[in-house]
Amino acid sequence: MRLPWSYRRWDVQEIAKAISLRDKKAFDAAYQVYYQYQFSRLVAWATKGHKLSEKEAEDLVQDSLIRTMESAWFQEVRDLLKLEAFTRQVLRRRIADYFKGKPIVPIRDFEVPEGGEEGQKARFEERFEQALGFFNRLGEKCQRILLMRTRGYSMQEIAVELAYSSADVAKKTKERCMKKLAEMMGPSAT
Repeated sequence: MRLPWSYRRWDVQEIAKAISLRDKKAFDAAYQVYYQYQFSRLVAWATKGHKLSEKEAEDLVQDSLIRTMESAWFQEVRDLLKLEAFTRQVLRRRIADYFKGKPIVPIRDFEVPEGGEEGQKARFEERFEQALGFFNRLGEKCQRILLMRTRGYSMQEIAVELAYSSADVAKKTKERCMKKLAEMMGPSAT
């Protein structure tokens, strides 16, 4: 007796068999199990790890799962045992493309410190504007890498998203960007 798709874990052999037989109906049925199994897990991963809204994450996950299905059917996935890793890689690329389309500098969402002397708020806002001006003078590559790091991306994720050869290269690039920013800010950075 076969369990309904909501109670079954996806089976790579079912997908592989359907592909080898070129049985689209069987493939669609097997892939639906994979889709249902992965959807909520990937949405949770995208909202937590990449700070996306649930709606944004759902859209990107759906696109990624459809792309994975097409790649599997057209035999672009070399090893179906690594289908989950392939799907995550597709999703990472979709997320990176999504962030490329967003403004580099987010809208201000900081809180001005409370208390202290009256001029503290004005000085804080002035220093923020200065820092923002220096940041905007950095190149796009530096802006992206620094923003990704502040959003919680690991150096390995940054390397993958920005097509660096390794996490070490991404780390060196980030360090150069930080040094450049500190040099531009000069004594006002302290």
